[in-house]
Amino acid sequence: MEREKETIVELLKREFPGKRIVVLKDEIICEVKPTSEHPDWSEAIAYIRRSEPHHHQKTTEFYEVERGELSFFVDGVERRLVEGAIGAGGGAVVKPPQAHYAVGDWTRVNVYSEPGWTPEDHLLLKKEDEK
Repeated sequence: MEREKETIVELLKREFPGKRIVVLKDEIICEVKPTSEHPDWSEAIAYIRRSEPHHHQKTTEFYEVERGELSFFVDGVERRLVEGAIGAGGGAVVKPPQAHYAVGDWTRVNVYSEPGWTPEDHLLLKKEDEK
């Protein structure tokens, strides 16, 4: 694991002891308030370098940048999300079935989902489906 990833994982372990941390190629996710505790919603902290293009059939997601900047793509349209800018400049809402992904520099993002996020509702796009 790259040194940067190791540092982020250690930080999340200290900040959220005992919480599940998922390490992907270019994204690290900590399930702060998982769906298993309350199925109507969930909350995660993600560090994003590049998330995989995907969509959901049930879940609406609310993204808020906590640290850094993020290029956020929804249905092929890019928005710049920045920390400290609540509302249009700092967050984004993604409703089903909008295709979305994000690109940052290990940008820290709070992701709130309704209903709670599940792996079954995280549907990766095929290359030809990416918008």
